[in-house]
Amino acid sequence: MERQPVMKNLKRIGIALMIVPILFLSGCWDRVEIEDRGFVTGVGLDPVENVPPDEQFKLIQQIVVPGGVSTGASGSSGSGSKTKPFENMVSSGETVMENIHNVAANTSRSPFYEHLKVILISQEVAQSMAFENTIDYFIRSPEMRRGIKILITKDPAQDILNLNPPSSDIPGLFINSITENSYKNMQMLQPSRISDINEDLYNKQSFIIQTIFLQGSDLKVEGGAVFKGISNKLIGFLTGQEVAGLKFIRGKASGGVIRPPFNNKHVSFKIERAKSQMSASVKSKRDITMNLTIGTEGAIYEIGTSVNLLSKTVLNQIEKAIGESIKKKVKHTITRLQDDLVADILGVNDYLKVHNWKLWNKIQGDWENGDKLFSKVKFNINVNVSLRNIGTENHTDVEEQYKAGGQK
Repeated sequence: MERQPVMKNLKRIGIALMIVPILFLSGCWDRVEIEDRGFVTGVGLDPVENVPPDEQFKLIQQIVVPGGVSTGASGSSGSGSKTKPFENMVSSGETVMENIHNVAANTSRSPFYEHLKVILISQEVAQSMAFENTIDYFIRSPEMRRGIKILITKDPAQDILNLNPPSSDIPGLFINSITENSYKNMQMLQPSRISDINEDLYNKQSFIIQTIFLQGSDLKVEGGAVFKGISNKLIGFLTGQEVAGLKFIRGKASGGVIRPPFNNKHVSFKIERAKSQMSASVKSKRDITMNLTIGTEGAIYEIGTSVNLLSKTVLNQIEKAIGESIKKKVKHTITRLQDDLVADILGVNDYLKVHNWKLWNKIQGDWENGDKLFSKVKFNINVNVSLRNIGTENHTDVEEQYKAGGQK
């Protein structure tokens, strides 16, 4: 008889355990419908006219309009909707947080940043303390992802985000895709991700960021913006050719193409693999020599029909011409960084930290500032080029002349 009350209690407990979870799963109190989400894909930072960026700046947020995005082929009008696929919300304020709150009060779509791809920062903002302060928000916010890409522009960021790209509905997504093409273009840096920039800011170490600019009605990502480690401000730009030299120094030149002169023509040499290695010879803090060895392998895709690529002598001459061209690019980049910018983005400081800490501990305060010892470093540059492929054809004018003579 005593078992019945016990069984009833157990049944009641079991029913309660089944009902309680259902109460918690019955709905999401903070759910937001996807149509009401303001998916932010791109952000721009511009100065306010006649106001220093340190005091106030403009924040442009590119929000996707779902009804305007085409569902057909890329760049097509899809169902024929005339709705613009994005909306650029512009606000001004002293901080990013203030700007975001201002925009949230003027739009029916709640801004959502987990799909943010790119942040475009104008030159004026990058040259001020506003750069470090604004980046700080994007680093700390839990909505932001560590893979967000940063680009610096001499043009207004708002103009770039207003552009209608030819192969995409959304400018922010189009820019994001361009930044990934550095493996095919020697004059493009690798993407500058916010996680890497955060580390450079924390270490007070000079660094470089991808640049973007308008070329007529088109966009171009080329060259780089150099930031001084002591101030974390923009101090100057590298051209595309100077970025090419930097990529060889860093051993990141794989996939690009260079065209050195040879026999009054130009060789198209595609780089398949590249690497670099540093070593140092230190006599004193004012007498440091860095030995830089660059090795690259690749293939010839264009050279003309008057060159016999089966000749070992000719191949050696071509390798020498390619090596001299690379060496010239590297020397020019080093000179620009040492004499004009005095910014060590070459990695010499990292090498000394690891391999000669006692010396580095003494000179780090005078490396880019004070005595500017970085500008006094000498460089010995050695370039090794290996031609691994000459293409599928060696049809030359010399062979044709020989055949013609034989037929006579």
